[in-house]
Amino acid sequence: MSGDNENPTSALRQSHQHILIVVAAPAEATAILGIEDLPAQLAGSWVIHPIDPRTDLLLTGVGKANASAGLAKTFDADRHRVVLSLGIGGSTDSEVLPIGAAALARRSLYADEGLRTADAWRPLGLLGFPPSEAGDDGVPGHAGLAGLLGPMVDAEADIATVSSCSGTDELSARLVRETGAGVEAMEGAAVGHTLCRLLGTGRPPFAEIRVISNRTGDREKQGWDLPRALDRLAEIGRGVREKADELIAAV
Repeated sequence: MSGDNENPTSALRQSHQHILIVVAAPAEATAILGIEDLPAQLAGSWVIHPIDPRTDLLLTGVGKANASAGLAKTFDADRHRVVLSLGIGGSTDSEVLPIGAAALARRSLYADEGLRTADAWRPLGLLGFPPSEAGDDGVPGHAGLAGLLGPMVDAEADIATVSSCSGTDELSARLVRETGAGVEAMEGAAVGHTLCRLLGTGRPPFAEIRVISNRTGDREKQGWDLPRALDRLAEIGRGVREKADELIAAV
């Protein structure tokens, strides 16, 4: 007798066919799920929440440590073929990326890991302590995914991952000067970096998308529009689910 149930290779191939969507905040999770209230099973410890036959959701909590630890605990190499970090972020240039726009990361980069002196910031890579084996301070987006995710967004940009967001014009300008980032967020590089550490060169393809909810800079002038950003994030979540088979096949 023969069949998939008796073929471990075939069974593994079938199980290794899911997209893992990683979000930080409950509002981002409910937007992706298209519901108003957070499911009880997502409100506690880090767990994988199946959305449909091709996509899973992980809610990590805000910040690099939560994103990294949550992914390390729950990532299943036999199940997850693609990993996407989705959420909201702040635009460093509202003419290029206004509120409600969406950006796909060319690179998800660490923007405050390193050494700051009176006149310069030096990232870990330049100090000889690169956060990943690639020797860089960022994780590049996957070209194959970009071809399919690109139509869902308005632009591509470097996305800075920070521990403290820019709440003054001076800090925002410094972020742009030092990194060239078009968007500021708090998790993407940690998600990509954790995948590098977990699986090295065999890691699953990774991409980050951020919907602009506010401008960086002076806190009183950031112009937050969270409902608009979450509506756009929900739209992108639907697009990912609709293209799940194509995204999986692309890698």
